[in-house]
Amino acid sequence: MANRYLIGSGNRNWNSASSWSTTSGGAGGASIPTSADNVILDSNSGTGIITIDAVAAMLDFTCTGVGAITLLNAGYSFNIHGSFTLNQNLTINWTSVSSAALYLKATSLKTMTTNGCVANFNKLYFDGVGGTWVNQDNMNLDRTQVLWDIVTGKQIGRASCR
Repeated sequence: MANRYLIGSGNRNWNSASSWSTTSGGAGGASIPTSADNVILDSNSGTGIITIDAVAAMLDFTCTGVGAITLLNAGYSFNIHGSFTLNQNLTINWTSVSSAALYLKATSLKTMTTNGCVANFNKLYFDGVGGTWVNQDNMNLDRTQVLWDIVTGKQIGRASCR
């Protein structure tokens, strides 16, 4: 397991080693995050648009102290195998591509904290056998979200917000 810090500023691609460092504010060129790596966006992650241009995988996703960052999704799954913490300065808007979705893949107890982030995941899948997710605050979803249980293949809810 390793930490991967988003670095740089302006428009960047998720699937580019130049966007990732092993330290906060460090040099780019670290490996692209895998399901065994913690992804961290912090005050050294700059501002701009980050395009999810390939399947994204990570252990924990932590976004704290960031400037104005937008996560756009070009139609790929965004797989979190652990907990996630978002930030109010983070914008998530994946509705332009119907195949873009967030997959929560934990197989044990994990937490979800949004900290005022308004998220539009398009689709949100709970996809981990034995996984339990505890919401730590009021999740602020934008538009209608479809919630799916991958194990049963059934829709488990809809959240229509804002």
